[in-house]
Amino acid sequence: MVTEEKVHALKDKLRESVKIIVESDDYTVDAADEAMDALSALKDLKCTTSLSRNLDDAAVPPHFRCPLSGNLMTDPVILASGQVHFLLSLSLSLLIKINSFILA
Repeated sequence: MVTEEKVHALKDKLRESVKIIVESDDYTVDAADEAMDALSALKDLKCTTSLSRNLDDAAVPPHFRCPLSGNLMTDPVILASGQVHFLLSLSLSLLIKINSFILA
């Protein structure tokens, strides 16, 4: 989750950079770069949080969800049997089975 402190720090940095650009007749390219970097970082944070919120709230077709975990598959793996699983869920499931076999 995005921390409010990070957003606040980026907004302060952007505010300072824009102030330098607006109030100075001869601002530096570095000031413009700092403003663009801060604005880009804010945009990325906003897009990331909006996208994850939209994916969680959206009606996702069942075949896009892992049959083991029920989570949205971001790294699907197709087994020889034709089943599709989320790589992380499949890896964890196999590790659990291997550990239970070793411990038995």
